[in-house]
Amino acid sequence: MKQTLASLLLIALISSSALAQIKPEDIPLEPQVSHVFYSDNDISTKMANAKSWIAKAFGDYKSVLQFEDNDKYRIIIKGVSDFESSHNFETGGYVNEYVNFTITFDFKEDRYRILIDDIKIHEIKQLFRGGMIHDNEWSLSSLEPSAITTFYVRDITTQLDSLNNLQGLSKQDVRKNEKKKKKLQEDLIKREEELTKENAKAEYRINKYKQIISDLFNSASAAISETDDF
Repeated sequence: MKQTLASLLLIALISSSALAQIKPEDIPLEPQVSHVFYSDNDISTKMANAKSWIAKAFGDYKSVLQFEDNDKYRIIIKGVSDFESSHNFETGGYVNEYVNFTITFDFKEDRYRILIDDIKIHEIKQLFRGGMIHDNEWSLSSLEPSAITTFYVRDITTQLDSLNNLQGLSKQDVRKNEKKKKKLQEDLIKREEELTKENAKAEYRINKYKQIISDLFNSASAAISETDDF
């Protein structure tokens, strides 16, 4: 059974050590991202620390484990992190979103790599209480603004430019032209407002996603590189 990643645990696990922190802005909007970290810990210690971090972060090591090879020093797990939730109290409907991912740990004597891939947005929604539950999985492109609104803005702008360039019109056609331009300008204002809202929402969601992934890297690497000073 997949366990949901607790954000509070991530914050608690992020170390204030000299490890280079992965910043959210360093995370690309791609289904695969990896980083290499250096540590003086031997391979056994690094693997043991990784297993301990997995157990703490996801609640149970075996429930998320996909592959473990103690000879090739590799661990692969599947994880889930909470993303967005919304509820409609009038209809009883809801939308719950999660970030699904696979993490591969590869260990060497002086370093290790953390690869996070197969990243998708998992959506579970119910439009009204007792209704059908929709279970969907989307690529990361779903976080970006809709191209439809951008198309409408460009199309309306093109139409307005064409009307403004018309010449030699009769008085009757001028009146028709002005009426049509007024309607298009009203539509343009509406579409531009929609686009501004969509862009703001997309920026918020993308930044939140990047924070989740950077927290994963920083939290895991801090735990794996941790040394016992006693």
